Amino acid sequence: MPDDSYRFAKGETVTSSTGVPAKIVRPLDFLVISDHAETFGLAIAIREKHPALSNTEWGRKLLELAAPDTPEAWAQVYVYWAQAFIGEDGPPEMDLSFQDDMWRGATESAEHHNSPGAFTAMIGYEWTSGPAGNNLHRVVVYRGDKEEADQAIPFSALESSDPEDLWNWMEQYEAKTGGKLLAIPHNGNLSNGLMFDDLTLTSRQPLDEDYAKRRQKWEPIYEITQMKGDGESHPDLSPDDEFAGYFTWDMGSFGPQRKTPDMLPKGYVRPALKRGMLYERDLGTNPFKIGVVGGTDTHTGLSTTDESNFFGKISAVEPTSDPIRFTEVVTGRLTPDDPTDDQTHEEALAAGLAAVWARENTREAIWDAMKRREVFATTGTRIRVRVTSQSRNRK
Repeated sequence: MPDDSYRFAKGETVTSSTGVPAKIVRPLDFLVISDHAETFGLAIAIREKHPALSNTEWGRKLLELAAPDTPEAWAQVYVYWAQAFIGEDGPPEMDLSFQDDMWRGATESAEHHNSPGAFTAMIGYEWTSGPAGNNLHRVVVYRGDKEEADQAIPFSALESSDPEDLWNWMEQYEAKTGGKLLAIPHNGNLSNGLMFDDLTLTSRQPLDEDYAKRRQKWEPIYEITQMKGDGESHPDLSPDDEFAGYFTWDMGSFGPQRKTPDMLPKGYVRPALKRGMLYERDLGTNPFKIGVVGGTDTHTGLSTTDESNFFGKISAVEPTSDPIRFTEVVTGRLTPDDPTDDQTHEEALAAGLAAVWARENTREAIWDAMKRREVFATTGTRIRVRVTSQSRNRK
């Protein structure tokens, strides 16, 4: 539950989904819990047997799969959920009215655990765009509180998988509520060249000045590393950099199309930063002027970057008395005859942390630091950045 995630982040001992006591090695200063907007709060709705789930065949199947309430059962729920969004036929009929209750429950939890100056519980969600199975996910982060956030249910990829439409919704949200939003893209390494493409997603037109200005406004930072591989560079892009192969996931995402060499420059941050400067020269604005942060992207509710304390991507691989070795079966099932599609969980990274340059531990100060791009990412060591200034007398 969200309450457990916040308690874990603050250093309290919680019970994992497999019944194992879990405690973070070192507490976090802030946390954004970002459930998928497309079925926001689904796991909680299943546990609570929300009546909306009984209204469709899809919902009833989820309730049936989860009934044993074991890690294996919830793994099947995860697979069934994922397949609903990556199949060729598109999502099945769903009654998503449970999301209203789930969103307000999530914001209530954030409000309860938010303690300005001590621990910041930020409100957010994940927009899970995946055209053709390629990863264009964004985490939307709110500057404000529950009263503001509850005025609109999150915009989802079921409404549109085009980032420009997400930006439109964000603009409308700000106009309606007076609040502030930003979006953090992640896993361009699994986007098959779409994350930093030189064409717009839907119209397939070259990037222009308006696009550049909007992307820079709404997406000032990027999640450069998380459990699904590192997104800074690739050995083929940086052959002289011995660290370019750090946790490389050299595959596609959830789609049948495999990664090709021409996709690499448009899927990793380092070449995107270079291309962004060329866009600034030609358009006057750099669409890829971004700061970078790290994140976890785990679905266990246990946000930790310590490999010795990593509870895995989903509950099926959390530590138990009978450990399970998990393979990403979603990808494998799409093209079962191609063994290169399989990504074993032992190749997962315990992920990264987002560090911000903020004067106080509050929602406003942390969000403002993200907006200013005064951020960095780390995969473990909590580096302290010291900034000094030196004035000189000049004649």
